[in-house]
Amino acid sequence: MDAIGERVVTLVKGRVQETGAPRAVLDAPRSVELAHAAGFENVLPAVVVEHRPADGVMRVSLDHGACEIEIPLGDAAPGTEVRVAIRAGDILVATEAPHFLSARNILPGTLESIETRGGMVALRVKAGATFQVHVTPGAVRALDLSPGLLVWLVIKTHSCHLVR
Repeated sequence: MDAIGERVVTLVKGRVQETGAPRAVLDAPRSVELAHAAGFENVLPAVVVEHRPADGVMRVSLDHGACEIEIPLGDAAPGTEVRVAIRAGDILVATEAPHFLSARNILPGTLESIETRGGMVALRVKAGATFQVHVTPGAVRALDLSPGLLVWLVIKTHSCHLVR
């Protein structure tokens, strides 16, 4: 990311929300408003379930218990309501159950819809919570994706951002 300045200041309703280096602020937003502005299509309600400091992660339950994922360890205590922001382009889709991956979040789901938007295709997948996923038209053809298909979402832990 090229930037004109060395620091960014974000304002929400006239109040300073976040400050810092452009990449740090825009790639790991700490507010829902900034997450949407920075291109995070998935901003999901969650509750912190447990901390696992030895692994550098914590588990959160998404969308009122619909599913659980690992996210980087944060300062929110177990039981705290938060949101988790994930960019649609950071989610991989598989048509077979993936094995032997470093990614910790592998969620089975059903492809609900496919919408072509120029050179990108937006998928809506119900995998406990509902996720927006972006793939290429070539991926849709290669995987023979169609609504109703059983798929697996693969989400790297560090693609998930804790939002207050």
